[in-house]
Amino acid sequence: MTTDPSGIIMDVNNQMEALTGCTRDELIGAPFNSHFTDPERAEVAINLALREKEDHRLRVDCVRP
Repeated sequence: MTTDPSGIIMDVNNQMEALTGCTRDELIGAPFNSHFTDPERAEVAINLALREKEDHRLRVDCVRP
């Protein structure tokens, strides 16, 4: 999944579709953190990665709507 700096999904791969049960069209344009069991932790992860421009491995679990 690719997001813009504000956390809006810009692009997804097939795995993200499979994990969430949502189509590409449903995911693109949505806030990324709404697709995780712990939206606050997902928000921390993306902000950390964007701020430091490094790969950070923080576990966040996807949810199916």
